[in-house]
Amino acid sequence: MSYPLTGVISFTVPGAGARSYPTTEPIGQLVFKRQPDGTRGAKDARSTPHYVHVAALAAFLEHAGPVLTVTGTRADAQRLAGALVRDRDVATGTRRVGRHGAGTVRDSEMKRERRGAETPE
Repeated sequence: MSYPLTGVISFTVPGAGARSYPTTEPIGQLVFKRQPDGTRGAKDARSTPHYVHVAALAAFLEHAGPVLTVTGTRADAQRLAGALVRDRDVATGTRRVGRHGAGTVRDSEMKRERRGAETPE
């Protein structure tokens, strides 16, 4: 049993009040196992993960400015962050940073690169 997931984006505009907009396209799938008697059973692993559809909703608003999302755990936040950057280009002058320091750039190195000089800090 599979159902398309849709979303509702709700936000407050200062001076104009609350607004809500439903998505026009599905942002994922909710899949359940079917019981022998034909009723809906437990959620199936083929369902779209929560962080993926939250990322889709956040991406819808990104053109308007900062978007705040709240997750329950650090691992959830990391998965959401990964979903947000997965299909985006890296902006000119930036680079992706490794998770545990591999490929990271220290602040002092970044400052030197911006100045274009190899002077010590």
